[in-house]
Amino acid sequence: MSQGLPVPQNRPDVPRSRCFLVTVGNSLIGHYLKMCPTANFTAEAIEKLSCISHENCNQFSIYKAACEAILKALQSTSLDQFKKSSAELSSLYHIEPIPGSVSGDKVIFIATQTPTGHLCANLLRAALTGASCLGTTKFPDDQNHLKIEHPKGLGRANDPKFADEGLPQFMALLSELIQNHENNYDVVLIPTGGYKSLIPYATLAGILHKKEVKYIYEDSDVLMSLPQIPVGLDTERWKPAYVKLKALTTLPKSSTEVYFKNLDRSFQDLLGPPEKDTDPYKFTAIGTFLVDRYLHLRYQTPLQHQTRGTSLLKFLARDKDKPDLQQFFLQLVKIGPYLWLGDKIPEVMDHALHHHTNLFEIAELMLLPILEADKDFLWPEELFVLLCTIYFHDSGHVLSHFPDKPDRPLLPTQIRDFHHILGYERLKSEDWRKKLIQLGLKWTNDNHEQLWEKYLKLIGTIGMFHRKSMSLKQREKPYFCPVNGKSYESLTEARDWPLNFEENSFSNHRAVYVAALFRIIDSLDNQVTRAGTGEEIQIKAAVLKADAEAEKHRKEAVRQLLEGYLNRNSAASLLSGVDDLIKRITGAYRAAEITGHENKETTGREEINIEQEIGSTLNSKISQDKDLAQKLVWLYIDAACRAFFKEEQPRHYLKHLALENPRISYSQGSEAKVPHLVTVELRPLEIPLLERYRNQMQLTHNDLPDVNKIMDNIEKEYDLVREILREQGRLSLRYERIQRKSVYHLDLDEAKIEGGSPL
Repeated sequence: MSQGLPVPQNRPDVPRSRCFLVTVGNSLIGHYLKMCPTANFTAEAIEKLSCISHENCNQFSIYKAACEAILKALQSTSLDQFKKSSAELSSLYHIEPIPGSVSGDKVIFIATQTPTGHLCANLLRAALTGASCLGTTKFPDDQNHLKIEHPKGLGRANDPKFADEGLPQFMALLSELIQNHENNYDVVLIPTGGYKSLIPYATLAGILHKKEVKYIYEDSDVLMSLPQIPVGLDTERWKPAYVKLKALTTLPKSSTEVYFKNLDRSFQDLLGPPEKDTDPYKFTAIGTFLVDRYLHLRYQTPLQHQTRGTSLLKFLARDKDKPDLQQFFLQLVKIGPYLWLGDKIPEVMDHALHHHTNLFEIAELMLLPILEADKDFLWPEELFVLLCTIYFHDSGHVLSHFPDKPDRPLLPTQIRDFHHILGYERLKSEDWRKKLIQLGLKWTNDNHEQLWEKYLKLIGTIGMFHRKSMSLKQREKPYFCPVNGKSYESLTEARDWPLNFEENSFSNHRAVYVAALFRIIDSLDNQVTRAGTGEEIQIKAAVLKADAEAEKHRKEAVRQLLEGYLNRNSAASLLSGVDDLIKRITGAYRAAEITGHENKETTGREEINIEQEIGSTLNSKISQDKDLAQKLVWLYIDAACRAFFKEEQPRHYLKHLALENPRISYSQGSEAKVPHLVTVELRPLEIPLLERYRNQMQLTHNDLPDVNKIMDNIEKEYDLVREILREQGRLSLRYERIQRKSVYHLDLDEAKIEGGSPL
């Protein structure tokens, strides 16, 4: 557990008041007549009355007699009989806890504009205030607790206005009532009473607003929650409709009729008619809700959909006296896509659209079953840091130089090689923290220094250690970055990495654990969806090919400039030395990124201090204008690296196309000390499909990636952090390599190979 973080206390919350929206039919009359068949009234007779309100109808003797008789029966019956008196009461009083038992409960009856609608709605309202069987759960007789609504046009089912006006107005009223009450109540829809045609509309309102819908079938004792079918706005239909809706609600009706006529009927029903031709249409309540919803979704990215809807959010809950980490994370979700604007090497991967979305999917599949079984696997603070690390860990690709060296632009290979350090430095930058606050990251209100000390320093540190070249555990040599000249000790060194979360210290050992978890999640996104769709890959390959040709021409032009300069300074021999330096730079990058061997300790990769190399080369040959010479050499190296980047990128894409999405499953481990076992199925892409991608990228057969080596590298990630995960998370991973005809099992904890053979 994180050092200094207090144990969360589970405190029961005070029950929230509920608002029940109840549709009303005439079953109250029918049930009474079954008990008293000799009564001097019928529902049919009452329905024939010519009256438009309860007060008006009450002047008729048959209506008044029915009202008095039924109310008397309701006020004196037992609770069991009370529940059976109508469909509305049966639904309401099968709910637990019983309506009225929670302080502030409210019931709104929604009835037709008919005599029986007025009668039953007012009887139900009176029953809830006066029935003796309700005891202390009687409702106060006021509009704050009991109310009746009559949607305009919702009259008899055979009324011409019923379908054209009544049903849309009913839907609009439901939406309005939900929106007016959802901030202070748990809203529950009960469409048991009334016409059957109202049920699907009420259910749809519940689905759109994500509210519970309760229904009881006739004389059943089983109260059902109608299923919340996962449907939403059809943006494909809304996109062309919205431009017309906007015109209709902002311009006079007289000048927009052509737009109204060309709207689909379903969109026309979202508009209320203007009072005058010089006025615009107005949205109904449901129209306003749906338009707001559309505008909210219009520019949302798949990454935002994935992160906002992740089930992991619930595990960020803490005591109410602490900052709300769920809301903090949602603030980050809102601005997440903007973190990638200005990516300096977009050829590597579309991080905002694909990579991060995949990482959140992988994180959910891996962590959700573990946290459901063991909430101490990650504390809310640790999970928050992990999720935020997913967002920030690669954002160093946006920088073109270190923040303290604006006059020293980086090569694209350097941006890629040191993006983990650049990401840390970006979060450390005062200007960037202020920009994050302006965008809406209000974790510490407007205090950018506290934002760094309380949150971003820890997140940035763990993000920096996502690269294997950064040591999680102690080793002989620290990691050295030749660009900024700094050395980085292992994350376990508290003296080098003093970490905090909010007001508390954060254990370096737990930071290592969170970083280890992230490395595993990150390693599993070597899958076909990381590169995008097949069509997207084809277009990218074509663009890269054209760009590569342009960069080659630029490289040659700069080389000619440099060659001319060196010839004039009798230093022509330096050009071959610069060419050799370029080969070393690109060769080291190819070994690390294209073949997938990042760790220089296993590949013999050379860390090159390029500025130092250029300086020592020029010092031996150039005596004048060394600054100009150095700039020309740098321009040539930069042009050569950019041309190399464009040319190599199709191979990088092909490497990520070698595997399908991993299948991740959870089970109980066989060891008592390591109860969590995650199985990862690594699934090679079918060879014909991989060959097709190769042809589309115009690569040779020799460019096909070594699938076996790719899977080896994924499993080696676990090798590096296995003991950390076992000791601190009680977690073990098992990798299975799936083939078309056999399955290759590799249990790295038991070092056993079962059945089949490696690819």
